[in-house]
Amino acid sequence: MANFRYVARLSNGKDQKGQIEADTEKQARVKLKEQGLFVITVSQVDSLSLPQSKTMTPVEPKHAHAKGFNFKLTLFGPKKVKSKAIALFTRQLATMVSSALPLEESLKAVGEQSESAYVVSIIYSVREKVLEGHTLSNAMKAHPYMFDSMYCAMVEAAEASGHLAPILMRLADYTEQKQKMQMQLTQALVYPTMLTLVACTVIMMLLTFVVPKVVEQFVYMKQTLPLSTRILIGISDFLSVFGLYLLLGLLLSLLGIKKSLSVDSRRAKYDRFILTLPIVGQLIRDANSARYARTLSILQASGVPLIEAMHISANVITNQEIKAKFQSAANFVREGGTIYQAFSQTKLLSPMMLYMIASGEKSGELDTLLAKAAQTQDDALSAKITFALSVFEPMLILTMAGVVLFIVLAIMQPIIALNTMFG
Repeated sequence: MANFRYVARLSNGKDQKGQIEADTEKQARVKLKEQGLFVITVSQVDSLSLPQSKTMTPVEPKHAHAKGFNFKLTLFGPKKVKSKAIALFTRQLATMVSSALPLEESLKAVGEQSESAYVVSIIYSVREKVLEGHTLSNAMKAHPYMFDSMYCAMVEAAEASGHLAPILMRLADYTEQKQKMQMQLTQALVYPTMLTLVACTVIMMLLTFVVPKVVEQFVYMKQTLPLSTRILIGISDFLSVFGLYLLLGLLLSLLGIKKSLSVDSRRAKYDRFILTLPIVGQLIRDANSARYARTLSILQASGVPLIEAMHISANVITNQEIKAKFQSAANFVREGGTIYQAFSQTKLLSPMMLYMIASGEKSGELDTLLAKAAQTQDDALSAKITFALSVFEPMLILTMAGVVLFIVLAIMQPIIALNTMFG
């Protein structure tokens, strides 16, 4: 047997250090758990060298199928779990834990209810680690494509405070709110996207198949064609010859842009540029600010230290320019500045949000007022998106109608000229 040094938490919240004999680290964790201890770290005592940490390093199982696991990889890395599945998992787990069901049984029950084999494989992987004595947060860190840094930090804070059930409920509310916002945005974009695709398809078919057949008659009669008709013939000939090459070039360009944006320096320039665009830039700022405020409020309410919570909240931001500003705000607070001053310097939050944050900082209810500020920002963002789409849709319809009108006129003008000539 080998000796293992451990750090564990007692039921009264105090940490206990000691050593235990076991054949493996897994067995040591199980023994400690059977004693009613909450295991934090376990490391093997090596008499020939300094003790080396043996805490879990989250690694995806290479042969996950051995226990029914079915981890999926895509061309661009591990498959990301949909936010809807994460929201459902969180709500179900929170409900099970609130019912005083043991954690491993709760995970098993949630896994049995899931309809996605991929999500089930992740849940059972987490459960296996928990059975080995690992904490829930450490087990979840092995699956960052389902549980991001904010999610794991909240679970870790919940485990440390002993209030796993209520914090899981709060986390479930957050994931459901996030899913609701994504659904609203997706639904709002369905109509204009479908309209654009249908209109472009119709126009391409007219130019590629219909126009050449009609115009061919006029060319055969050696009639002098109007300028609009000659332009239409030129576009039609170009698409007939180079249409497929143009489409292929567009796809390759999009792939090239996506590849180039994987380089941090180029991504930072792109994110900086996108914020300068009218309407779009403001929408991105508002969306990221609301997400940051909501994440920070939940982490604060869950007991995560302020500076750590600010850094974690910044990491959930997708725009590199905005993320850097919020990281700078966290460093400013670490150096002794107020939260209000730190956020004012970012120039990202609205005056109303800044006022609510200042009030929360003074009253000691920062998490509550941050949540209200995030909700206010979400409502304003929804209104802006609705307005932008209400303007975009008629403009799109008018543009497509103009293109179709041009095609019709370009065809009709020679016909009218022929009728006049023979009339």
